[in-house]
Amino acid sequence: MPVEFVELAKLIGGVILLIVPGYLWSFILFPKIMHLERIVFGFVLDLCVLSCGMFILNVVFGITLTYTVIWVLLAFYTIPVLIIIIYCLLVFKFDFKKPSFKDFKNPKLLLLVFVLGFTVLMIFLPHLKEGYFLPFHVDEWEHWSYSRAVAESGSTSFVNPYLGQGILQPLEIGFNLVVLGVSWSSGSNLVTIFVFMPSLIAIFTSLAAFNIGERTERKFGLEAAFFVALIPTTCRMMGPSFFVPVALGLLFIVLIIWILQQKTYRAMLLIPFIIWCMFLIHPPTALAGFMVCIIFTVLFLFEKKYKLSLLAAGLSLIPIGFVLLLSTRWNMSIQDVVKAFLGEGRFMDLDLPKIWISFEHMGIVIWVFFIIGAYFAFSKGKTTVRAIGLLAIAFITLIGLYDKFNYGIPIMYERSFLYLFLMVALMAGWGLSELKRTLAENSEKFVPKRYGELLKHNNIIISLVVCLILVATTVPAHLNIPYYHMINEDEYEAFSWIHDNIKSFRDENHSYDRCAVDPFKASPFVAISGLYIVSSTMSPLYGYSSHAEVEQFLNGKCTDTNFLYKYQISVIYSPSCNNKNFTIIYPNVYLYPGLNK
Repeated sequence: MPVEFVELAKLIGGVILLIVPGYLWSFILFPKIMHLERIVFGFVLDLCVLSCGMFILNVVFGITLTYTVIWVLLAFYTIPVLIIIIYCLLVFKFDFKKPSFKDFKNPKLLLLVFVLGFTVLMIFLPHLKEGYFLPFHVDEWEHWSYSRAVAESGSTSFVNPYLGQGILQPLEIGFNLVVLGVSWSSGSNLVTIFVFMPSLIAIFTSLAAFNIGERTERKFGLEAAFFVALIPTTCRMMGPSFFVPVALGLLFIVLIIWILQQKTYRAMLLIPFIIWCMFLIHPPTALAGFMVCIIFTVLFLFEKKYKLSLLAAGLSLIPIGFVLLLSTRWNMSIQDVVKAFLGEGRFMDLDLPKIWISFEHMGIVIWVFFIIGAYFAFSKGKTTVRAIGLLAIAFITLIGLYDKFNYGIPIMYERSFLYLFLMVALMAGWGLSELKRTLAENSEKFVPKRYGELLKHNNIIISLVVCLILVATTVPAHLNIPYYHMINEDEYEAFSWIHDNIKSFRDENHSYDRCAVDPFKASPFVAISGLYIVSSTMSPLYGYSSHAEVEQFLNGKCTDTNFLYKYQISVIYSPSCNNKNFTIIYPNVYLYPGLNK
């Protein structure tokens, strides 16, 4: 399926549009930050407004979510900041620092552009390698179907889009609201969003890592941004190449670190809002964000910033109250989490094999720089880099406790690998930066004076050598990671055709809303076609007990009429049907009109 550049342009335009309101708010909330920091903050703040705003409008006020509601929400969010900025400019003569073209001549920013280009390449690498421009992971298809269900129902609680019965209240509803918000604000279709949005999110994650590094006294922004691009994506752990909640959560974790790095009361006030939005999007990432706040709280105490420490700790607890007050959908999960921490039960046991860590995916070199960085962090670093080191240790501890003692929360074990890789990337960036500085400070002791001219360029030489080694080792490792295709392009076209045309076959006696389809392909089929199914053998496992019957019907050339009546099936997708009672309406797509509505 060729890339539709018009759709991609619409998506990029929509993302740029989403940056603007938050970018303007950054002048009010953070008057003295860099413009790159404003861009990242603006994008994340707008995602928070979309997810949190739509959730509150629907759950608290009962407002049906529509295209118009999205734009009204963005207008109410944008107009006040425009008024404030204009008022400050005209009345108080505030001089907001404007971007200058001279800034773009900075060699570091030029290098950053190349780093971001490399980031896009690495994140999009699975699609390029496979020549496959559809979502890979079943979780992507699941969130596609839930996002479509939210759009069609206008509610955060909706009829099960797989079975057509029962009400669902997804725990990661904030992610579906983000998908819907991006789709409605940009006008791009869902396949474009699920294929290309990971690369756009990765750009902001690398920019956020750059901002963290540049805000420290001993800067390591470029190194951090480069290493973050090398976080692997596998079908077992997932990762930044999939458009799933945990991938978006990595951006939020980096932003939380950046907010705490400000060490201002104004910044601390944003913590409960950001963590609450993280909880809506991906609860495990919200727990990781809470861990970030606690570790910074402890380090603030060592700096004797007692008020700041108390404020960070107290505000990070507020989102728990939001969770308990605004909706009951997480109550059972919270109880299970508490039981898991007390060792009384297992929360969301996924019944999946343990994850085997491969140092090759991230690259042995990065792990070496991580160890070097950890040494420098605790020997000469300050709060931010020490917090990153402690967070890495915390995630290693979570993984070890569950792996060796079965203690903890399975979903946190699953996701802590990505959180760990994020900390390893940031710390490795610090390690490389400090190693270059240490060599530069001591090189004259070991290198003859006649090589003094060469020493002036050792920073560039070391960086270039490390980059070449990493590209030569990690890119092939990422290329060797296997992925599965749930459907091929012909099946995508068929499912899309069903979605676009099935209404023309319906009448008062025939609903044509349930299909017999291969249970393995049920999740993408539901996401694309919008029809119901009988059984799915991939997550979510709705109707799993019936999968053998479905497979037997399809393998038997679809001749079992009793099966059709038993499950009220009127649409069949199969390449091997041979039933004279069927009407073919598209290649491999059949209608069975024998069922009345």
